Amino acid sequence: MEFSAEATACYCATARKSARALTALYDAALEPAGLRVTQYSLLKNVQRMGPVSLLRLGEALRLDRTTLVRNLKLLEKNAMVRFEPDAASRARLVSLTEKGEQSLTEATHLWLKAQTAVHESFSGEERAILRAFLRRLETVDF
Repeated sequence: MEFSAEATACYCATARKSARALTALYDAALEPAGLRVTQYSLLKNVQRMGPVSLLRLGEALRLDRTTLVRNLKLLEKNAMVRFEPDAASRARLVSLTEKGEQSLTEATHLWLKAQTAVHESFSGEERAILRAFLRRLETVDF
């Protein structure tokens, strides 16, 4: 089977390069709040879903347990999240602390500036196409 040069360009490498550039933009925006975009995303999802089990949070974010716990432990060390046992099961639940809520509130306006910059970089049609492509990438299987 013969492939064109376009077909042999690594989609994963290209997507990861774009993701690193996007991450750097959001990280720079969130720096005054002392958060990285990965931490902001975790806090936002815990706020939205919490108190939430590690399993459910990991599934929602498509993160393996080791990566999820490592990132949450840093937030726990900074008193932004807390772990507690679930009375109904043997699972641990994670929830935001008051400091986590405050940090998230402070960071949200910074995140919104980055989000707006990215949003305004594309036309409405381009945004729709980009989101459709990204959603489709999440479902590619072989």
